[in-house]
Amino acid sequence: MLQKKKVVKLLSTITLSSTLLLSATVVTSNEQANVVEASTKNVRLTHNAYVYNYKGNRIRGVKLLKKGKYVKAYRTKKIHGQKYLYIGSHRYIRLANVQTTKSNYLFTAKITDNGLGETYKAPNQSPTGEYIGVGQSVKVYAQEKVNDKIWYKIGDNKWILATDTDKFYTKRNSSENCQKADSQSITQQDNNSASNEQTYSNIINSNFANETEQSFVTQLNELRRSNGLAPLSIDNTLQSYAVTRANEANTKFDHIRPDGSRTQYAEVLAGGTVNDTSTPEQEASQQLRSFIYHDAGSNWGHRDILLSSQYTKIGVGFAFDPVLSNGFLGYSLIANLK
Repeated sequence: MLQKKKVVKLLSTITLSSTLLLSATVVTSNEQANVVEASTKNVRLTHNAYVYNYKGNRIRGVKLLKKGKYVKAYRTKKIHGQKYLYIGSHRYIRLANVQTTKSNYLFTAKITDNGLGETYKAPNQSPTGEYIGVGQSVKVYAQEKVNDKIWYKIGDNKWILATDTDKFYTKRNSSENCQKADSQSITQQDNNSASNEQTYSNIINSNFANETEQSFVTQLNELRRSNGLAPLSIDNTLQSYAVTRANEANTKFDHIRPDGSRTQYAEVLAGGTVNDTSTPEQEASQQLRSFIYHDAGSNWGHRDILLSSQYTKIGVGFAFDPVLSNGFLGYSLIANLK
């Protein structure tokens, strides 16, 4: 009798173990359903994200993941028709919290013919090896200033220098945001705008433009001498023409003039932004280096013009854009040679 009870108990244990094993197998099978494998990579959260289990239920006691945090992404999975991202340790977040969508870009920008269009993994970090072609427009989702350089985020782990673009901004309807803003935030925005306008007014009304033009010629001639070339002399006709062209470029950033005619002299064109810490020497140096060392996107055409022995005279025009672009004071710089 005792032996029979042991047999019954043993069979019950085996049956229970088999049931648990089968149940575990079913759970694992369900968890892997609708899973699309992807290579592991770090992604940045664009929104705060709750953490879920494989059934799409929030995991209690797990802290909210904050916007801007980087998480490791393994694969995507559909749960109840919605896409989730598996981040390890049996945890998921909604894919929408890491995806960049059309509704949240700041503005669009076009790669100019003086820009290299090289993309980077993050501001001041290593290049991705990808390039954006001249004339191609990109959506900008964020912007950061690092070491006096402005960077635009154009995708996940993909950034470009603002100086590679013409900063062509698309105005977006912000009425919903305005309705949600309270009076305090609106007042703060007005105060910030007034402060920016006052700072930029001081720059615009200074001798910044003329000093940048002169510094560009000085630095270019130093470079020409170091390459065994004769320095260029400033020509009043070219100088007046270049200033006119710089103002035109703020309206139409192109070597084709607003009236449809082509420029009548050899020409290099660049755009940039300044702030209250910028100096004429820095801006001139930045644009000259862009023309000379980062001109592969234009097949080194700008460099060849500036370092050509066939030109002896130059005029340089610098003009501020009268319309602030997303809070930044932009400008166009043009050099004409003959």
